[in-house]
Formats: sequence, structure tokens, C-alpha cells
Amino acid sequence: MVLGLEYVEARRPHRPWQPADLEAALGLVTDVAEALTPAPDRLALDDFATEFADWPSFWDHLRTSRPDLTHLEEAAALAARFAEVTAGSTVVHTDIRDDNILLASDGRVLMCDWNWPVVGAPWLDSVLLMIGPRGDGLDVDAVLASHPLTATCRPSTSTSCWPW
Repeated sequence: MVLGLEYVEARRPHRPWQPADLEAALGLVTDVAEALTPAPDRLALDDFATEFADWPSFWDHLRTSRPDLTHLEEAAALAARFAEVTAGSTVVHTDIRDDNILLASDGRVLMCDWNWPVVGAPWLDSVLLMIGPRGDGLDVDAVLASHPLTATCRPSTSTSCWPW
């Protein structure tokens, strides 16, 4: 176990998310993925599929509780592939959001609170980061289409990218 503390003159990204803050956060995600691929040998981590193995079963709950949802079966079939498409050798934060990012006054961008790291696809943190910005109204599809870790992903056509 490692505990590191450092005072940093910094702020969190603004909410609602602003394009400049999101660009800085995505630059950090890219740098982290590069630095942590492959995962260090001595770092014993579960893979993403093992850690989140229960996720596909949530679709079973929706089938029974909300059978009226549009595209339910299609979405469930895509979710069933998550272990295949999330596989990789990158250390992934899995909890990246505005309150785990610091934009330092000296220009550095820092990622905090590594409580649930796993090994998975290098694009996972990029996609998980988009939850807040999407909710804040940013066009995350356009962001993902231009981001280095996700730009080559095509929906449902590659096992190296998300299936939706």
C-alpha cells in the first residue's frame, strides 16, 4: 500500500464542464494510459471484466422491470460483449471524474483517488470521463471521435473498442 500527500495549488474542473478543462483532462488520460501500458509487473490488479462482472446482469433486471424500453435487447446483447472489448494491459483508474482531477496553477493536470484501479483497455478512462460532460450538455461523441485513444474506435466493428 502507498499513501502519498502533496499540497497542490490547484482547482477542480469547472462544472458544467468547459471544453478547455475537458481537453486538459483528456490530455492527462492519454499520458496516464501511455505511462501505464503495460501495467507494471509487480502491480497485482484484477482486470476490468473481473471487477465489473456483475454489470451485464443489470440488463436482466431491466428486462423484467422495464420491458418497454426501446432497444433493450440490442443494448443487452452489446453489453454482453463487455469482457471482450474492455480487455487490455493498461492500468485504468475507473473513477475518473471532475472531483478526482486537479488543474494545477503551474499547468500540471493531476489524477487523484486511485481507489479502484484495474487492468483494461487504454480507452476506458476516456469513455468513463465522458459521463459528466455528457450530462452537462457537451457533444461527447465529437470529443471521442477526435481523442487519440478513441478516434479509431467504430461502434460494433472492433473488439478493441466499446461495442455501442
